[in-house]
Formats: sequence, structure tokens, C-alpha cells
Amino acid sequence: MSLKVGDTFFAPWPKPDAVYHLFVVVSNLHEDREHVLAVPIMTWDEGKEATCLLEPADHPFIRHTSYINYRLAELITAAHIEARIADQRFRTHEPVSGELLLRIHQGAGRSDFLPLEHRDILEAQGLVEPL
Repeated sequence: MSLKVGDTFFAPWPKPDAVYHLFVVVSNLHEDREHVLAVPIMTWDEGKEATCLLEPADHPFIRHTSYINYRLAELITAAHIEARIADQRFRTHEPVSGELLLRIHQGAGRSDFLPLEHRDILEAQGLVEPL
């Protein structure tokens, strides 16, 4: 598998035996395969971050209002993701659309919760505006 920005995969979070969440790869793997940033999609309710809300029309997996949880963004290597997909610990799903990926990047640029070191990766790749 050749992982790329916009691809999605199910992975357990926060530990290996936890509930699976859909993660979106948001960094450019052509520039850095050692520092891949993936953000989880989670069910939204009052009090959750509303920087990037998603609705069922945004992706086939989404059944109700959800959000990108920038606070829980994961920094991982492409090799690790690909190995977990190969051994079936992670499962792939349809990539996000270009329009949704743009919204996710715009949300990352506005989020007060995305860790600064993760924002720095997206900023260095030109995916979010500099602070």
C-alpha cells in the first residue's frame, strides 16, 4: 500500500484494545514519511471542538455529526501505519475528498487544540498558514 495524504484508516485509540476510530492522514508523505500526522474523527456533542464539523454527506463512514479531534492528533511513521494495515490491526477505508481535506487543513490552522509540534509539520509543508 502506498499511503498518501487524505487516506483513512481505522485504528484503536487510546490503546491497542480500545474502540476503533477513523483517522485521516493530513500530512504530506512525499515530504516526510517519518512524521505522519493523522487526526481522528469522533462523535460531536456540545462542548467538543467545533473547528471542523463533519456531516454524513462528507464521508461514507460518517452517520451523524462528527468532528476532527485535533487535540488527539497522532504523530506516527508511514511504515508503522502500513505495517499495521498489512497485519490487519488497522483497516483502511475510503479516502476523504479533496474538499474535505481542505476543510480539515483549514481547521488545523484555526484549532487551539492541535499541538504546536504537529502544527509545525503542517506549516512546514505549506498545508496551514503560518502563525
